Amino acid sequence: MPPRPAGRGRIETRSPVHQHALDKGLLVVTPSRIADVAAHSELAALAPDLVVVAAYGAILPLSLLEIPRLGCINVHASLLPRWRGAAPVQRAILAGDRTTGITLIQMDRGMDTGDIIDMRSLEIGHQTAGEITEALSHLGGIMIADMLGSMDRVSRSRQTNEGSTRAAKITTEEARIDFTKEAVQVARQVRAFNPWPGAWTRLGTTRIRIHSAQIVSGPIGTPAITVDDRMTIACGTEAIRPLIVQREGRRPVDIEQLLQSMRIPAGTTIG
Repeated sequence: MPPRPAGRGRIETRSPVHQHALDKGLLVVTPSRIADVAAHSELAALAPDLVVVAAYGAILPLSLLEIPRLGCINVHASLLPRWRGAAPVQRAILAGDRTTGITLIQMDRGMDTGDIIDMRSLEIGHQTAGEITEALSHLGGIMIADMLGSMDRVSRSRQTNEGSTRAAKITTEEARIDFTKEAVQVARQVRAFNPWPGAWTRLGTTRIRIHSAQIVSGPIGTPAITVDDRMTIACGTEAIRPLIVQREGRRPVDIEQLLQSMRIPAGTTIG
């Protein structure tokens, strides 16, 4: 993708992949629209044997998929056909899945529906979406390297639609915490939306992101009401205690630092 505005100054910033490729002296092409004829012409001029796609963020048209001699391979961050779409890691965490993984597929005109080349799993514990994504990126790299080393022996299996689920894009509003849910579901929200967009709530008029939290067991009280002076918040069942938080416009801090500058007594409404 082209460089995007980032930071407070909204300065156009290259992605880490873009910058690394430039540092290695590699050609980088960043079309604003992958469907443009110019983008197809540039790719066709390279006469590639194979194209590898990873988290590109746009559907490649069939005319582009047909350019490489060996087609296009997608490195998808789920165990397909579960979680086809834009946010497979976050959706797996939110659903309470115990495993995720990487699936290499031969791309076709559908969304993550192509034939399966390889699939390897990764256990989901208490990691954030960012931590799982990083682990999957390493796994995907290994799998692509293994595939390229044995292209003459690569086999493909038809992907079934049975058990398929859709991993819809994440929205900022969706990341707003609903404390009427069970504490385990709130904890999943916190992990799934870390690092982006950050699970958030409101304390009065102040928006607060919760980057890390722990579940407090036992019958607690009324949802969205703090039960102590440590910002432990009652949920539909049990409670959640924030560990790392971020006030709007500030940097993330541990909860003790927040409470030194902001008194949050028991009985405070959060949300």
